[in-house]
Amino acid sequence: MRNPELESVFKSVPNDKFLLETDTCEETIESVYTLAARYKELTLEEMQQQVGKF
Repeated sequence: MRNPELESVFKSVPNDKFLLETDTCEETIESVYTLAARYKELTLEEMQQQVGKF
């Protein structure tokens, strides 16, 4: 989540083609969802609905 290129990469991936996870103790899944929602220009609720479709 500290990669400066993460935002541009995330924006280029279609909403139905990404997986959110965390494998570090430093980041919570909630913070991953929050950042992903910001990068995708979605509300947190919209992000949760999008991920829940699959």
